[in-house]
Amino acid sequence: MDSVSKLRLNLACGLEYLEGWTNVDNCKMFEGTKADVVCDILTMDSPENTYDTIRLSHFAMYLRPEQMAEQLKKW
Repeated sequence: MDSVSKLRLNLACGLEYLEGWTNVDNCKMFEGTKADVVCDILTMDSPENTYDTIRLSHFAMYLRPEQMAEQLKKW
């Protein structure tokens, strides 16, 4: 990583805790989930342009397409 620290967000991390990332999950689906921030990712709020990278894995299947489009804009 270059000299400028990159802020990376791992949404709905589940059992995929990533070092160097802010891992977020509600911790309800999998026993043993480890998260830095425990909250509902659909209602969490961060200032605009806070994160350089947002990772979302294995979550889109839980939303209708119109919900996903709205969330992607928000994130």
